[in-house]
Amino acid sequence: MIFYFWFTTALLLILAFGFFLPWIRAWRFSLGLICLFSVISYGFYSYWGSSRELPHYYSTEEVDYRQKQADFQVLLAEFRKAEFRLRLRLEQDPKDIDAAWRLLDLLAIKALQDGNRKLAIAYWESALDRVPQHLKLQFKEKILTLTP
Repeated sequence: MIFYFWFTTALLLILAFGFFLPWIRAWRFSLGLICLFSVISYGFYSYWGSSRELPHYYSTEEVDYRQKQADFQVLLAEFRKAEFRLRLRLEQDPKDIDAAWRLLDLLAIKALQDGNRKLAIAYWESALDRVPQHLKLQFKEKILTLTP
């Protein structure tokens, strides 16, 4: 593959010098060949460069994995922003019950991500005291799924 690219590049350079060297008189022929080799070179690049011949470098699994990583980074950034906002709300008003239970829920999720199940259960149990009535069942289910 690389040989084709270098070969066409060399031919293009030789033909391009045909315009400047006086011993090559057929400039129309040279111009036609330059255009032809340019199209052939672009065809090679289009075929091999579009990953049809390189599936192990640009596989769909790799593309999916990279997209999931990018999505995960966005979620982590949103998570950190939400945690910062809730901490700020609690600094401004320590009696804000809504911010308190939401922050405890986020901290429990963060503890789960770090692999600390006991800490996550502790956060959810303390959030259970502050959570509204219609969400208490959800928090109890979260705690029950984590307890051995």
